Amino acid sequence: MATVTQPAVLKLASLFVDGYGYAGDVDITLPTLTTKTESTHIGFGDVEIPMGINAAVLSWSMEHHDQNLMALQGIAEGGDKTVTVRGSFDHDGDTLPVVAKGRGFVKETNPGSFTPGGKAALSQQMSLREYSLTVNGTEVIGFNYDTQEFRVNGVDQMAAHRAAAGL
Repeated sequence: MATVTQPAVLKLASLFVDGYGYAGDVDITLPTLTTKTESTHIGFGDVEIPMGINAAVLSWSMEHHDQNLMALQGIAEGGDKTVTVRGSFDHDGDTLPVVAKGRGFVKETNPGSFTPGGKAALSQQMSLREYSLTVNGTEVIGFNYDTQEFRVNGVDQMAAHRAAAGL
């Protein structure tokens, strides 16, 4: 009979953006990674060939305005900021640390609606140039657009292509 395990449950999470820490009062959405493909016709059918990954965006929202975060919005060259998400999974009674790290620029700042008597929410999106997700000390996935790396379980999927291109 197969062993049934409980799914991992995220117990705690905190966000650190450009040195500022936010614990407990923030909702974080890690990037959705989508493989960029090209369609081609082979034999009697169409197939998609993986060509890399599409732009990745990490986002967060909170129920208060923060001037430090709002001031990160910018378009200056070299204005990349760092972001770290730290949390803990409870998996069958074991505590597994999870760390997501990224580097990029804040591409959207939404101060929400200003309603008297209401909460002043803030949400932001960061376009990532570099990202890694580590669970229990093992890198699950990671990429760096600048160095053309794409790692799955610690294995660089692009190493042979870079070597063949002399990079």
